[in-house]
Amino acid sequence: RVSGFVLGNSIEVGEEGVRKELDDQVHIRPMLYTTLLARAEKRMLNLYRRVKEAPFMLEHKDEIDNYLDRQADPQAELLSDLPQGSAAVA
Repeated sequence: RVSGFVLGNSIEVGEEGVRKELDDQVHIRPMLYTTLLARAEKRMLNLYRRVKEAPFMLEHKDEIDNYLDRQADPQAELLSDLPQGSAAVA
């Protein structure tokens, strides 16, 4: 079975359902960009939580934290152009 998504910023009336073709082997589903982004964000947050709480990560937490603390910010030079007292925009 194959599932496909047609992305857009709106879905026309009458096009909101799943279209099935080739004896129900192909499903074509319209999806809003905002829905796709929300689903992706939720999946990434769940993945982050599972990895963060994984036994091997907890076992080596201090070692990982020490390594990450020693890493240089790859974009630090971009902050040097800001006037004193300016806040970076997140």
